[in-house]
Amino acid sequence: MAPNPQTLSAQPGTGKMRSSFQSYAVAGLGIAFAIVQLGVAAWASEAPGKSDPTASGPNTAVSLDECIHRSLEHNQQIQLAAAQRDQSMAKLIPRQPSFRPTVEASASQSIETPTASLPLTPESQFVLPWEEHELRIRAEQTLYRPGGGANRSQIEADTSQAESQFRSAVDDLVQSVMKAYFAALQAQTGEKVALDAVDDVSQNVANVRTLIQAGQAVQLDLLQAQLALRDVQHDAFVATRGRQEAEANLNRLLGRPENTLVSLDPNTQPPEPPASLEDAVRTAFRARADLRESRAEIQSAQAGISLARQENGPTISAQAGFVLQTRTALQNDNEWMLRALISIPVLQTAEQQSDVAQAVAGLKAARAGLALQEDGLAAIVRKAWDDLQIARDAVDRDSTAVAAQQETLRAAQLKRRVGDETETGIAQARLKLEKAMSQSATDRFDVALRIIELRHECGILSDQLLPGAETPIAIARHAVDSARASPGVNVASAAVRKPPGPPPSGGMRP
Repeated sequence: MAPNPQTLSAQPGTGKMRSSFQSYAVAGLGIAFAIVQLGVAAWASEAPGKSDPTASGPNTAVSLDECIHRSLEHNQQIQLAAAQRDQSMAKLIPRQPSFRPTVEASASQSIETPTASLPLTPESQFVLPWEEHELRIRAEQTLYRPGGGANRSQIEADTSQAESQFRSAVDDLVQSVMKAYFAALQAQTGEKVALDAVDDVSQNVANVRTLIQAGQAVQLDLLQAQLALRDVQHDAFVATRGRQEAEANLNRLLGRPENTLVSLDPNTQPPEPPASLEDAVRTAFRARADLRESRAEIQSAQAGISLARQENGPTISAQAGFVLQTRTALQNDNEWMLRALISIPVLQTAEQQSDVAQAVAGLKAARAGLALQEDGLAAIVRKAWDDLQIARDAVDRDSTAVAAQQETLRAAQLKRRVGDETETGIAQARLKLEKAMSQSATDRFDVALRIIELRHECGILSDQLLPGAETPIAIARHAVDSARASPGVNVASAAVRKPPGPPPSGGMRP
């Protein structure tokens, strides 16, 4: 039988339709998957609480306050310092005067067989029960202990010590972030000046080649121009490496990958320094966290002497008890007890004498340590003040040097117009101007670094650092509280830090 032509013609058409349908289905699924991915990405970018204020784009400058805020929120050393402070505070709980009685409770149940009657009278119905139970509750509270005022003073001193240690950790972190921020600004500015010098000297090399072709320069001029170009290229390479290392250091303090893009505000100004050296020394004696800790140690030692000497004083306590038990021939079914106890040691023990001697020696050591700290701190503040004045003087000198090099370059260009100067001389003058400008930028940021160092030595670096916002101490406290509320925080691992890796590789910026 001859095949049906309609059937034969329908078979290949059906295959084409099926193949086209499968292609359209796959394409549709791909488009739908892409739309879902775009929607998820858009939702993630707009989700609240997911943005990082320091993860800026190439056109968004990150402020110093934002960097400090992030470092205080994410730095594990702050979490560790807060844990150590809380540990010290927890040790003070048993010493705090409060109504906190000691309560003891016990219960028992016993079974004995056989029962036995007591030989009292033939009519007696009292027997030893074969099953007994007993419930005892006892409470004791100290009503008076000698040295209550000294104890409160010592608790205040120990609390101040713990808070001073935490504040010192915050101050050190703020100093590190501020120095890293201005060091990165310094490195970025230095790199820009160096790259501009490369462009200028490269243009000079091209000009010399043109003059050689015109017969107005010789090969020696070209060699000298190329040598100057190699010098500025080397300076630019060193500046680029310095910029990469400075940015990597800042990223480490912010808890970000070292190669994260860093865009900083070039107009950032450091905080104001003290008005005079005398003001700086007085401020340091008043505000330094370590001096506060030493003064608190003296206060604690003084209170410890008072406590040790009052150990022979009377102690008054109250006791209360209640017993519920099985009624027998010899015992009632419940008993009450309430008594007051007065304890007065008769003689001072060897332990008490040792406590007094140790407290007196501790006070002498604390006072001597504070005196040594103050003497050393005065010298440290004086050196920081002198370093700031030297840095300021260098900035003033750089302004004069830049102005002088600008005039030198202008004079060389005027001489070149009348034929009294070569292109090489102009290139040398321009190179000296570029180096003077680079040194001026470096010294300008060096003043900011010296101010940061001086304020840190005075103990006021993190005081009112954020205008109109919280102080770094308050930010650190909130960050610690938030970290404790979040699951999976391991404060103990904060002491183990990953060693810093090598700076990101790469050459100069194009």
